Amino acid sequence: MWTSILCNRIDMFGGMMMKSLIGFCLFFLILYIIYYDVSHGTLPSFKTEVESIEQTEVLDVSTTPSQTNTLPFQEVTIKAGDTLISLVEKLSTTNNTLAIDTLVKDFETLNPGEQANSLIIGKKYKIPIY
Repeated sequence: MWTSILCNRIDMFGGMMMKSLIGFCLFFLILYIIYYDVSHGTLPSFKTEVESIEQTEVLDVSTTPSQTNTLPFQEVTIKAGDTLISLVEKLSTTNNTLAIDTLVKDFETLNPGEQANSLIIGKKYKIPIY
């Protein structure tokens, strides 16, 4: 009789120890994840993104009076994660806010037959510069 009571107590204690051990391991795993995220980072820095843009051509409208109807642009090869708005913000020389409709219209003017909401990775597009 005493042996069965003693065995039940040991089993209950072992189950509590297992739960404590699992909780302890999860706690340190979460701490390590936070440490790694803070020290190494999981998102690329802004400087790295700007350097990754391939600059191939810039057209300045102000120097050529015969091209007053064209927009200044830069030809950019699309990389994973690029959006039209993020590219325009990186290439922008001013801090002016611009309506998205205007941005889309200018993009589609510079790239006939292309839609601003379906950029293809690896393809070159003319991105308007403001």
